[in-house]
Amino acid sequence: MTPPRELLERLPASASLCVWYPLRVEAGFSGATVWRGEFDGEPVLALKRYPEQFPLERLQQLHSWWKLAEHFPFVPKLHGTFERWELASWMPGAPVRSFESNDPKLDVACAAVLQLHDIWKPFRTTGPIPAIRRRIELLQSWVPSGERSDVEQLLHRYRPAVIDSLERWLDRPFPLQPVLADVHAEHVLFTGDAVTGVIDFGAMKVDHVAVDAARYLGDTCDGHGEAFQRGCDLFTRHHGENACPPELVELLDRSGKLAAIAYWLIRNDRRPEATARLSLQIERWHRLMPMP
Repeated sequence: MTPPRELLERLPASASLCVWYPLRVEAGFSGATVWRGEFDGEPVLALKRYPEQFPLERLQQLHSWWKLAEHFPFVPKLHGTFERWELASWMPGAPVRSFESNDPKLDVACAAVLQLHDIWKPFRTTGPIPAIRRRIELLQSWVPSGERSDVEQLLHRYRPAVIDSLERWLDRPFPLQPVLADVHAEHVLFTGDAVTGVIDFGAMKVDHVAVDAARYLGDTCDGHGEAFQRGCDLFTRHHGENACPPELVELLDRSGKLAAIAYWLIRNDRRPEATARLSLQIERWHRLMPMP
């Protein structure tokens, strides 16, 4: 499957010079499709197509936030857009999927995310945290099937306590601003000890900065241990303990893992990649909340 020729002709000329290779049809929330564009055998461009249900107004907004950060060397340049397509620079490097407690690359990754937060601070507002409400609504929307499988029993057991812990934060006002929202391990690329890519701005939204801390630290530090706490401390020191308390990061990580399990059950996607995502979330939940 290659991008349509008529699309490439509407984008900058460099797009038509590339040989395009499909990378994935996203099994996650976005439903986007991504291609890698190579010239003389070297990857140079990334092409992404958002699904039809993705609002164009939202896409235009996140592109405007993205362009404000293009001067950072680790942020890809947005070369062109057409309807729900975007063409950007291909960023070098590879992700770090798990940090040891003393790994200096964790500090470097957090610093890159914090630089992005600072760029988007002028859009700051105040209000209840949207991520809290989203998690509550998602967890409440899950209806047991009656199968009483292990994963359904897990949700049945932990959902009330997690919802209760979220509701305690539901109406508390906090600073809100544009955040990446889905900055997991695969979206932060390293060459050596330097961050050479922060990629995929497609989930951006106005929310709390702790959403990014919880997503990245929860994915690379499993939500516990010295590395997780050090990452929390970096975000808290930068944004201030009142604005970004560590307990909020921990809550968003913990509730996010359970909400992800509920999401995959509700979606009932039987593709192998979706089943693997569900299994990973279950495994992480058990590491975070071991059974007695």
